[in-house]
Amino acid sequence: MRKIWMLLLVLTFIVSTAASAAQIDLSNAKIVVLNPKKKIQANAADMLRDEIEKRTRIRLDIASKMPSKTTPAIVIGTAKYLSRKVCAPPAGLSVPKKADAYAVWVDTSKRKAVTVCLAGYDDRGALYATGRLLRVLEMSRDNVAIDVGVKIATAP
Repeated sequence: MRKIWMLLLVLTFIVSTAASAAQIDLSNAKIVVLNPKKKIQANAADMLRDEIEKRTRIRLDIASKMPSKTTPAIVIGTAKYLSRKVCAPPAGLSVPKKADAYAVWVDTSKRKAVTVCLAGYDDRGALYATGRLLRVLEMSRDNVAIDVGVKIATAP
């Protein structure tokens, strides 16, 4: 019986290691706020940059335009604005139509580099999406990554 439990433990470790292999490196990503006049979105970008730097020693740049197609981007904005300008949610995922709602997903279809989309129903939703991203990022010293399969949509 003990051998069976050990075998299950080893198999669980192998499966979890294989699942973590589908991570994308964001250590050279740009944080993009397409509408920097929105104070809450600009503050969300600052918070994201500062928290990533505290935890990893990596300081990501903040921009108001999308970087080159080969540079990963973390895009912060409202769902309406993002879907028109950069990335629409994948099939089966949508931002709930409720105050403070948000969605977080990884888009690999439109650019050569990955785009992490943080879409709020409103500006505060974009801020909450940024906070959620901080909880799902894999961060360690000199390393920041995200699982390619992240798809979250929620409302308070």
